[in-house]
Amino acid sequence: MIADAAAAVKSDLVVITGGEPTIHDLEPLTDAMKERGLKSHLETSGSFQIRGSFDWITLSPKWLSTPLPESLAVANEFKLIIEDESSVQKWVDALGNSIDKRSVWLHPEWSVRKDPRILESITEFVKKHGAPFRAGLQGHKYYRADLLDPNSAKPSPLGGNPMLGY
Repeated sequence: MIADAAAAVKSDLVVITGGEPTIHDLEPLTDAMKERGLKSHLETSGSFQIRGSFDWITLSPKWLSTPLPESLAVANEFKLIIEDESSVQKWVDALGNSIDKRSVWLHPEWSVRKDPRILESITEFVKKHGAPFRAGLQGHKYYRADLLDPNSAKPSPLGGNPMLGY
């Protein structure tokens, strides 16, 4: 069982992420983790109903399937994937008042993570607007965490390179 495997690692926190985890009813999993004294963190696009009890929810919306209003309401923070120089402002406009005072992490999309135009657009936006906006990176990809975990599904890159983690 997943909760037993997570407990065996002796982690402080279990991150439940995708694909898109909320296509499943996660209540049995979060209940099992609580029984084992584990905290749960959900990372979701917010486009499906969130079922389960989570200690923290990161909403990382996608353009093809926008978040449900109830998902926006329960998110503790946002993680926006920035694919071009106009992405930050487009997301801010799309999310509107949902952002309020919650942290908004701006992560360059993995395939453009070294593009100076993308990095500069994130930097300039954070410098101009300040809190709640923050620059971030998808650190787990640098560590190849998904690729090294035997329990992770095999990657399905869209023009990427699985040996490099994207």
